Amino acid sequence: MAEKRLSFTALSKSSFNICSAAAVTRRWDFENRNNYLAEGRNENILSYTLHGAKNIYTPESDRPLFSFSEPGAVFIGEGAPYLSETVYREGDEMGQTICVRFRLTDEEGNIIKPIGTPLHFSDDKNGTLLHRFEQIFECYIRANSSPAELKSLCYALLCELFRRVEANERAQEFKNIMPAITALEENPAADMPVSELAQMCWLSESHFRVRFKQYSGGLSPADYRNKLRIDKAEELLASSLWTTDLIAETLGFYDTSHFYKIYKKFKGTTPKANFIGR
Repeated sequence: MAEKRLSFTALSKSSFNICSAAAVTRRWDFENRNNYLAEGRNENILSYTLHGAKNIYTPESDRPLFSFSEPGAVFIGEGAPYLSETVYREGDEMGQTICVRFRLTDEEGNIIKPIGTPLHFSDDKNGTLLHRFEQIFECYIRANSSPAELKSLCYALLCELFRRVEANERAQEFKNIMPAITALEENPAADMPVSELAQMCWLSESHFRVRFKQYSGGLSPADYRNKLRIDKAEELLASSLWTTDLIAETLGFYDTSHFYKIYKKFKGTTPKANFIGR
């Protein structure tokens, strides 16, 4: 059978099938080592660390490629050479992971082997990755689950990882304006002028505006901020705990009528029309 080698980014743009999916949750002690430096494994591995810490090595270095502890996930592509070892931390008793294994093929049945791995996904403060791993494990051990359901959950997990890799690559591409992006996303209610945002990035206002529109898909800083506000407003409206007056005040709109005007600009309708009866 032929093989294809694709980077993780190229894989995200490709059509592929998931085969032989399986999942397990296991505990490990502090002398655990998995040595695949010679040939790598014959499947793709996704691992989520619930408790404990590990180092991952590749043949190119005698120092860890990365060290990680809970919460976080690792993706290792089929055939990628690596060695993993557990790390003792005072107070730990045992480590615990959820592991998902699978193979990938193209539409002609050729094996796809992702290159450029292992990959580490360390940010899971909201528990999104953990939830997806738990769904896969629970589906796999359930007596009445179907292969199609298991595959769909694996696709969902991979798509989440694709999104994160793309976001990270995008952040690197626009590294020079990320201080301003972060400031807007962390405090969308603040009316920071463009001059202040540009100064954060050590750029002229004109250069900052050009780079910002490249990042935002054509939105100005003010429109990007308002989009962040409206997205958050929808979340607050859906909770049924927030009135439109309180949302307008909290998210930095001049008043409720201003909130309605900006909401309609982005959503094409009013907040009441979207959320009445919910």
